[in-house]
Amino acid sequence: MYTFQVGNYPYSASVADVNNDNLLDIVVANSGDDNIGVLLGYGNGNFSTQNTFSTGTGSQPYSTVIADFNNDGLLDVAVANNGNNMLGILLGNGNGNFGSPATYPTGTNSNPQSMAVADFNRDGRLDIAVINSGLNLGIFLGNTIGTFNSQITMTTGNSTMSSVSPSSVAVGDFNGDNNIDIAVTNSGTATIGILLGYGNGNFAAPQTFSTGSSSSGPDFIVANDFNHDNVLDLAYCLLGTNQIGIMLGLGNGAFASQITYNTDIGPYTILAADFNLDSNLDLAVANSGSSNVGIFYGTGSGSFQPQITYFAGSYPYAVAAGDFNQDTKPDIAVSLHFMNEIGILLKIC
Repeated sequence: MYTFQVGNYPYSASVADVNNDNLLDIVVANSGDDNIGVLLGYGNGNFSTQNTFSTGTGSQPYSTVIADFNNDGLLDVAVANNGNNMLGILLGNGNGNFGSPATYPTGTNSNPQSMAVADFNRDGRLDIAVINSGLNLGIFLGNTIGTFNSQITMTTGNSTMSSVSPSSVAVGDFNGDNNIDIAVTNSGTATIGILLGYGNGNFAAPQTFSTGSSSSGPDFIVANDFNHDNVLDLAYCLLGTNQIGIMLGLGNGAFASQITYNTDIGPYTILAADFNLDSNLDLAVANSGSSNVGIFYGTGSGSFQPQITYFAGSYPYAVAAGDFNQDTKPDIAVSLHFMNEIGILLKIC
């Protein structure tokens, strides 16, 4: 594994070509330094020294999403600022540099921590879903110039329950009506909340699906088709039980009962990619308490083989995938929260 120095307490990492040289770069949320770090890729698995861009005093950025929010053909960065209860938007210049952040409040004590991007109201402009941890889901509808309307909030679980504690969000069309829906992990009530979209920026009340015991602690979630039936499925970390959970989609917005697989200690984030190039999606998990990344190879039927682990360094928090050395094989970037580093695991076979 190769490592590259970043800022204090890197919380998450995102991958994209932010300087238009056809090589993948990495954007890191340096939560301890109130900035994002941009590491430009050289195409051989190596990266430049990070260049930093402020997210605001006391912002403590937790997550980033890279997308073109102002439709100028250049990639921008959205940041969930956990420390000052703000969504930040940094518009890109196309050369790896970013402007000062425009900020949007997410609510008092909202502590935003997870985001997903899609066009929720079918107007051709990207919108943002934000998890305000312990409170609610926030929706920011986008305008053409890269600005956003004020946040709309909604519950993600049974409104009669206290401490629903939403923690992570994924988006996709779960019921086949061509409108974008939202899936949320509710760590406080051990459920997955599904909010079906109407295509106008509004959503139905959440349906919930159990993740098991009250201590299961569902967290980081991804949506993809794991069994080749053209219906989106869900994979997520069960932080409280040291497992990952899989729910196969039924195509009508509902999901089959959970299947679980054991991880090492502290599965924190998860991603889906085809690591062995067999046309079946696999899963990579950052096992934060075990200093490794676990790989679950998919069978193509929605099931997965037991994990194979790779040492990643102290307290891996987040994983992101991309071909960093141009060998057509997906590699993994890992944010090492207490080492202040990004680790790169290159796929070698």
